[in-house]
Amino acid sequence: MSHEKLNRAPLPHTIPMASASVPLKPQVFALIVGINKYIAQDILPPLQGCVNDATLFKSFLDIYCTQNSFDLQVKVLLNEDATRSGILDTFTAHLLNNPAIPNGGHTPMIFFFAGHGSRVDATDNKLSMDGRIETICPHDEHAIVNGKYVHGIPDYVLGALLLNLAYTKGDNITVILDSCHSSGIARAELPDSGTARSPIYPSLPIPAHLDRHLLVPTGRLTSAAQICVILAACKQMEPARESSTADDPTVIHGRFTRTFVACLSALLPLKNTTYRELHALLDKQILAHQEPSCIGFNDGRLIFGKGYPSGGASVLSLRRPVRAPSSRDSFIIDLGSIAGVVAGTEFAVYDERQKSANLVILRAASVKMHESVLVRVDPRQVIANDARVVPHQWNNPKTALRVAFASDFPHATEVFPTEFEGPWVNHRYVESQLEDAHVVLHTDDEGGMLIVERRAPAMQLDGVVDVHIPLNANHDNLPNILNEIAHFNHFLFHTNDVPGLRLLGGRCELRMFRLIGERPSRKQDPDFADFVQMDKESETLVAHIPSEMGVKYGFEIVNNSHAEVFAYLFYFDPEHYTILPIFTYIPGTPPIPQNGGIERIGFGGDAGMQFQIDDNSQLVSSGFFKLFVATQPLYLEWIRREDALHAGVGRLIMVKEPERDRWDTEMVVVTMRAEHTESAAMPPTEVIGASYWRQWWRHFLSHWRHTFRLGRMKRV
Repeated sequence: MSHEKLNRAPLPHTIPMASASVPLKPQVFALIVGINKYIAQDILPPLQGCVNDATLFKSFLDIYCTQNSFDLQVKVLLNEDATRSGILDTFTAHLLNNPAIPNGGHTPMIFFFAGHGSRVDATDNKLSMDGRIETICPHDEHAIVNGKYVHGIPDYVLGALLLNLAYTKGDNITVILDSCHSSGIARAELPDSGTARSPIYPSLPIPAHLDRHLLVPTGRLTSAAQICVILAACKQMEPARESSTADDPTVIHGRFTRTFVACLSALLPLKNTTYRELHALLDKQILAHQEPSCIGFNDGRLIFGKGYPSGGASVLSLRRPVRAPSSRDSFIIDLGSIAGVVAGTEFAVYDERQKSANLVILRAASVKMHESVLVRVDPRQVIANDARVVPHQWNNPKTALRVAFASDFPHATEVFPTEFEGPWVNHRYVESQLEDAHVVLHTDDEGGMLIVERRAPAMQLDGVVDVHIPLNANHDNLPNILNEIAHFNHFLFHTNDVPGLRLLGGRCELRMFRLIGERPSRKQDPDFADFVQMDKESETLVAHIPSEMGVKYGFEIVNNSHAEVFAYLFYFDPEHYTILPIFTYIPGTPPIPQNGGIERIGFGGDAGMQFQIDDNSQLVSSGFFKLFVATQPLYLEWIRREDALHAGVGRLIMVKEPERDRWDTEMVVVTMRAEHTESAAMPPTEVIGASYWRQWWRHFLSHWRHTFRLGRMKRV
C-alpha cells in the first residue's frame, strides 16, 4: 500500500521535464511582494518599510545570482500591483505553471512577503479549534471589486499552493515572511524598537467555498513536510517592527529584513551555509523584543539549495555552550539519546579530504534526549568555528542490527570491509547467529540482487514480503544498505526505557479517523470510530483499514499528560525501509497543551490521508505509524529516509523538584485488506501525508495561543 499511490501520477523526481529550452545558466525564480499602501486605509493603515524591504531583497538576489552565475527570473509586486488576484495569478503563472521551471527538478524558488496580515473568522473550517484562520492582506482587501468583497488570502490556500508547487516543480522552496503578529491595536510602540505594522479591524469571515478551485489534488506520494523552509521575523508574542537606523534616519526597513539581508550578504556566495546555520547567526543579532526564527523540516539544507552540505543530511553543526565554564573545550550537537547517542559515542569532524590517521574526534561526554555535549579526544587538535561532525563510532550495542548470512551468501567480506571508508564510517550492525539475527542475507540466483529476510517478530506482518535490493558491480554498497536497515530498525523499535521519564501509557495517544466532507470543512465521519485499537492477543496497537476508493483519513494526537508535548508522527514502510514524516513539530510554535490538548492532522482545510494497496495481486499489506512525543523540541529531520536503498516504494504508502525532560513513543501497525482485487485500483486523488504545510501556515499565521510569530503579521 502506498501513501497516495500514483497510478498514475509520477513521483516528483520522475515527472517528465517541461517542454522548454534548456537555459544556458542555472535559474532562480522569485516572487517578491511588498505592500505599503492599502485601499482600505482606515482599516489597513499605511506602512513605510515594506516596499523598501522588497527592493532590498531584490537587490540582494541580483548580487547573489551574479556571484553564482545564476539567471534571476523575478516578479516584483508593489502596492497597487499586489492585489489578491495579482498575487495568486502571479504565483500560479510565474512559479506553479511556468514551463521554464523543470518539473520535479532542483530549481530554487523563493516567495517573499512584507505587509499586513489578519486573523479572521472561518467557522466552517475545521482546521482551527476556535473557528478562526489567518490571512495575508493583499492591497485590495476590504474593497469591493466587481461587486464582490475582497478577502485576504487564507493560510490553507497559501499552503496548498506551496504543496502543489513542491509536487510539480520540486521542493527547493524558500518562504520569507516579514509581517506583524500582534494582539494589540495598530501601530503599537515600544521604546527605541520601531513601529509595529497592524490592521485596525478584522476582515469579514472567510466562506468555506473561497478558493476551493485552488485546493486541487496533487497525487503527491511523499510527505508535504518537504515543501519549503520558512524564515520568520519573530516569535509568538513578539511584534516585528520597522524602523530607520542612525546612519540613515530617512529610510525605513523591517528590522528583520534589514538584519536578514545583512547576514546573507556577509555569507556570500552562500555555497556552504545551511538554513539552521543562518538562523544561528540571526539569533546572535540583537533585535529588541523580536527573535527571528527558521521553520521547516529541510532547514538542514543549503540556503536556496536542494542539497545538504558535503557529507549529507547526517552532518551536524557544532555550537558552543552558552556561558559554560569550559565552553572553549566543549561543543553541543542537536542529537541525543532518541537517536541512539550514549556517553562515549564518537563523532568525527567532517572533511572529505581527511584520512583516518588525521581525524579530529569528539566524544559524547553527556547526553540528553535532544542534544549531546561533545569534548575533543585530543585537546591539542584545533576545530574551526564552522566545523560540522558526523557519527563515527556509536559504541551503543542497543542500536546494533544483528546480521546473519545464509549458508550460500557469497559477500560476507564486503559486509565487513577492513579498509578505511572515511570519517563517516558508522557501522550500526554486527554479525550474529541465525537464531539471534534481526535479518538474514541471501542473494538471488543471478547474484545481482540482495534479499533481506526479516527475523524480528515485530516485522512478521500480514502482506509484507522480503525486500529485494539491487547490488552494484563490486558489492561495496552492502555496508550502506545494512546501515540504512539498522537506522530503520533503531527508530522503529526504540523506546524510552528509563523509569519515570515516559509520557504515554494512556496519557498521550494517536487516533485515526475516517473523514467526510470537502476541504476546508472536512471532519470526522460519525459512522466510524477510532481505527486504532489494542490487539489483546499481541498487546499491540493496530489499525485495520479497508481498501476503498477515495476515502480520506485523519489523525488526532491527544495529550492527556500533565506536561505540554512536542509531537512527531512518521510512517515506516517495512518493505523498502523508507521513513516518511506525516506530522512534525515546527521549531518556535506552541506545543500540544496538557490535560486534553489535541493536534489534528487532515481535518478542515488540511489535506487528508489516503492509503491504497499498490499491487493488484496482493489483498493485504502492512506498515507502521510511529509517534514520538517529548517535553522538549527534537531535531528529527535525519530520521527521514526516502528510497535510500533504491528499492522502490512499498505497497502500503504517514522550591519544587525540577522537571526532568521526558520522551516516549507509540507504534501502531496499520494493515489494509482489499475486499476484492478490483478495489485495489484507485485513481490518483488528493495529497497524502500533506499535513505539514497546514502545520506551517497555521502556526505561522494563527492565534497567539496556537501559532508561531511570523514577522509583522497582524492578529486582531
